[in-house]
Amino acid sequence: MGGFFAFQENRMTIRSGINAQWGFDEESAWGTGVTPTRFLPFISEKVNQNIARIESKSIRVGRRVIDSSSWAAGDITIAGQIQTEVYDRNMGLLFKHMFGAVTTSGAGPYAQTYTPGDLTGKSLTMQFGRPGVAGTVHPFTYAGCKISKWQLQCSVNQFVTLGLDITAKSETTATSLASASYPSTTAPLTYVQGALTLLGSSVPVKSVTLDGDNMLNSGRRFVGSQTISEQLEANLRKYSASLTPEFTDLTLYNAFTGGTTGALVLTFTSGSNTCTITTNVRIDPDATPNVSGHGIIEQPLKVSMIGGTDAAVTTMLEQDGTEPWFDPVFEPGSGEIESGLFGLQAALGAGVLGYALGNLRGRKV
Repeated sequence: MGGFFAFQENRMTIRSGINAQWGFDEESAWGTGVTPTRFLPFISEKVNQNIARIESKSIRVGRRVIDSSSWAAGDITIAGQIQTEVYDRNMGLLFKHMFGAVTTSGAGPYAQTYTPGDLTGKSLTMQFGRPGVAGTVHPFTYAGCKISKWQLQCSVNQFVTLGLDITAKSETTATSLASASYPSTTAPLTYVQGALTLLGSSVPVKSVTLDGDNMLNSGRRFVGSQTISEQLEANLRKYSASLTPEFTDLTLYNAFTGGTTGALVLTFTSGSNTCTITTNVRIDPDATPNVSGHGIIEQPLKVSMIGGTDAAVTTMLEQDGTEPWFDPVFEPGSGEIESGLFGLQAALGAGVLGYALGNLRGRKV
C-alpha cells in the first residue's frame, strides 16, 4: 500500500504560487460542502466568483449619477478552468465526475470502468489554497462543483494534461485550509507511455486531444436565490477527438469518404498502471491530406464519438493494489453528520480569520 507525502514545511515562508494547493472530495448532497481529502498537483486554475450588479432605471430629479441606494447585488456565478497533468493513480474520482457512471470488478487488482451516466446529485467540493504575499495561504472553497467540460491532451515531448471546466453553487473563504498530502508513488503520464489505434490499426500521431461536453445547464435560476440550482443535463453529450498523423496511404481517407465507423483506443501504460480510453468514432469532414510545402504531408483528423448505447466512450483505469482508491478514507454515517462537520470547520475557520485576520486496478491512495 503506497504511502503519502504530507506537505509539512513552514508554509509561511513561501509567498507565491509555489505554495498553492488544490483539493477536492465528493459531496453527499449537491451544494453541501465537505472537507477536501483528495489532492493533486496542478498547473493552473482560474475559478472565479462574479456577483452581478442590479442598477435602478428610475429617474431622480437633477441627478447625473446613480444614487448609492439604487443598486443591489444580483446573480452569483461561479465558473472557471483547472489544468492538471494526468497521473498514474488518484484520477478515479475526477473520471467519475467527468462521465457519471463507474463499475468496479476484480479484487486486488481492481478494474474500474467509467462510462457516460447520470450526473444528477453528483457533485464535488473543491478548495484552492491561494498564497498572499503577506505569508498566508487563503482557502477559497467551492461547493456544488460539477465538471461541465473536459479535455485530455497528449503531444510529443509533453506530459499528458487534463483540462476541466467547472461550475459551482457557492464560494466561501471562511473554512480552514485543508492539509494537503500526495501519494508518494504517483507520477504524471508522458507521451512516451501512450499508444493509439484507429479502426483496428496502430496509428502513429504527433498529438491527440479528446474533448467531452456534458451539456449541463448551469444557469438554472429562480426567484428567491442569488445562487444557481443544480446543474442538469440539457442536451445530448458531445465527445470528439483531434489527432495529427502523417499521411501514409488512403486508408483513413477512404474511411472518411465511405462513412466507416470503428474504434479509437488510446492507452497509457506506466508500469502496471494503465489508462485506456475506448470509443466508437466516425471521421468528420476536413480529412484531406494537403500539401503545404516541402515537408512531410500530415493528415489532421477530427472524429466524433458515436454509438448505439450510452457507452459510446469508455475509460478504464488499472492500478495494482488491494482497494479502489476513490472510496472515502472517512465516510460520515449520514449527510447530516457530514454537513455538521463542515459547518464546524467553517466556524473554526471564521474564528481564526477573526483573530488573526478505461480499468483501475486500484488501492486507496
